[in-house]
Amino acid sequence: MENSKLKDITFTDASDVHSFVDSLIFRIEGKYYDLTNFSKVHPGGRNILVWAKRKAWDHTQMFSTHHVNYRRATAIMTRFELKDERIIERIQALEALEVPQRFPYQLPHSSSKHYPVALKGSGIEARYDYPVYHNGDDKRYTSEWSIDDLRMADCTFELPQKGSFYYELRDEVYKHFKQHNIDYYPTTFYMSFWWATAIALLASQALQYYFRSYLLAVFTGLCYLVLGGYGHQFIHNPVKFRHYAYLSLDWMGLYSYTYMMDHIAVHHIYTNTIPDNHFAGTDPFL
Repeated sequence: MENSKLKDITFTDASDVHSFVDSLIFRIEGKYYDLTNFSKVHPGGRNILVWAKRKAWDHTQMFSTHHVNYRRATAIMTRFELKDERIIERIQALEALEVPQRFPYQLPHSSSKHYPVALKGSGIEARYDYPVYHNGDDKRYTSEWSIDDLRMADCTFELPQKGSFYYELRDEVYKHFKQHNIDYYPTTFYMSFWWATAIALLASQALQYYFRSYLLAVFTGLCYLVLGGYGHQFIHNPVKFRHYAYLSLDWMGLYSYTYMMDHIAVHHIYTNTIPDNHFAGTDPFL
């Protein structure tokens, strides 16, 4: 990984920023980071950053929970922080316009002057004052928005600080893994059992086609049950194990790509709260 790539900031002028939610500008603990070029050398791959922006607007919690070597990740991020006040103002203005439309269940509690200041009834009626840059001219426009039946959820987070329980626990776990050279990948037995189950499933389905057996149907269902658990595990490491998820999930009719995006980028962050799409999907059972 070349240092020159790590230091490359894409947006150097406010007029260059045309969207917040459709860019690779990330909001982490109230600061903004331009990861457009860094995404090309991101250790977890570029796609995971794209997925993250499609599913959330604030990535504080996501950044905190998905980096085992938190110290290194934090040090790298400082190189991409956007500090130009005009660029930040432009981002916040676009954020105020785009977030309520794209992420209505993730509305923040924010002190930004661009966010709604008046709440009425069950919805939100706001007047946004935002700048639009055209040919170097700074013009201000006003736009009215009315979003009915909006359920508010506090979706702004803070990073764990050194000395806090979670920060120190993660640090010690990372040191333990490094010190004892513990592999992050599944054991040989774990993967052998997956292969055995996958082969048994395919054989069972082929036999079921000819014999129409209830016992084979039950056995096939049990194989699906086991592979579904494996699929859940595989999508947590999409760079290395996405192809295993095809047989574990897609083969039985589930779309591993959508599940991966929803689970990692939404469920992990907003677990069992209003913004969590898993939460809504389990009604009325949970």
